[in-house]
Amino acid sequence: MRTVKHRMACLFPVLLGWGCIALTGCSPRVSSSDAPRVAVLKFADHPALDHIEEVFVREFSIAQPGIDVKTYCAQGEMLMAHQIAQALQNARPDLIAAIATPSAQACANLIKDVPIIFLAVSDPVAAGIVAHPDAPEGNVTGVSDAMPIRPQLEMIQRLQPECRQLGVLFNPSEANSQAGMARLRPLCAEYGFSLREQAVHSIAEVELAAREVVSQVDAMYMILDNTVASAFPAVLQACQSAEIPLYTADAAFVEHGADASCSVDYTRLAAEGAQMAHQLLSGTPVRLLPVRDAGQPIERIRQRRP
Repeated sequence: MRTVKHRMACLFPVLLGWGCIALTGCSPRVSSSDAPRVAVLKFADHPALDHIEEVFVREFSIAQPGIDVKTYCAQGEMLMAHQIAQALQNARPDLIAAIATPSAQACANLIKDVPIIFLAVSDPVAAGIVAHPDAPEGNVTGVSDAMPIRPQLEMIQRLQPECRQLGVLFNPSEANSQAGMARLRPLCAEYGFSLREQAVHSIAEVELAAREVVSQVDAMYMILDNTVASAFPAVLQACQSAEIPLYTADAAFVEHGADASCSVDYTRLAAEGAQMAHQLLSGTPVRLLPVRDAGQPIERIRQRRP
């Protein structure tokens, strides 16, 4: 397997070996390799999405040896996700894997003639990515990561019985965050939590917002939000300074300092996506591959040093 990683500081480079991006004014050229060409578009660099990318590429390369993989990261920028999707439309790979809702939206809205696998999309119907998850009608299917909110709130009650006020940061521009908050609000009321919400619209806003919210709550709760996840160190620092717990909807952050998580099994999610991608490249029509979920949630609690 050949893997090339692209991390764009501004726009993005030529799609090496597949053709030139639209903005360069070059015409696409045919690759000299007969290996299936797979593009992976990740919305942001943070532990959760990094883990999905790593497992997907590894498992896909095992199922389909010899694939030519190129990975791209939109650096958490919606505009860049759309620009990369435009480049991929011109490059015409054999398959696209889109990690996180904004990446999947960018690809699905623009590219109609290349199979697309989405990974870690909380609500693909609400995001406008698929209309009928049980029988996808276009070129897009994938694996959903709807948050297991009830188990998460029950875990918080068990670990911190005195907790009454939860702080949540979210970007209202992210469809996945909108879906998560719509489910979280009524359940917090049901479980007796008062929710302190704070909207953020960019990674740069997260640090100040976190410092403000932690002084008003008993614990912070990170939903599946790529803007906030990309600024995880700032959220963690604010919680540690205020001496309150940080709970997350993704277990990957526990390894980086969060206190506990009850989350989708993202290793399984990525492996399921790799299996579906292999089926697509082997000729299975998209309509025969219903949208899947990642199964039962997993709980992870950080082991504190004595």
